[in-house]
Amino acid sequence: MYTIVKDKSANEYALLFTDRFEDALKTSHKAWTKAQKEMGPDHIFWNGGKEVKPLNLKGMDQDTLDMGIPVIHFYKDKKVYDRAFYTSKTAQERYEIVKDVKTEDQFFKFVEDNPLT
Repeated sequence: MYTIVKDKSANEYALLFTDRFEDALKTSHKAWTKAQKEMGPDHIFWNGGKEVKPLNLKGMDQDTLDMGIPVIHFYKDKKVYDRAFYTSKTAQERYEIVKDVKTEDQFFKFVEDNPLT
């Protein structure tokens, strides 16, 4: 099950769904590692140019890694170009719930039939 949301700040539709916490952590770490190459001292998340170590989840409780976490996927040309966690009050205020859909294809059809201006 997916939920279509509207990002009120960016004026775009996105998909909210539940992802495994472990998968979300791995995806987030991979994106952050890639982004480090383009960051510099003026960026708040720059790590000083140090090599990014692999994500180490050893010792984490498997029940925690398997729990669901709400994640939003943003699409361009039917491919995910960005992700966000839907875990804060700010996120809940920023994203307006539009409707539930069963598949990504239903989401793409909705976006096509309901363009934002």
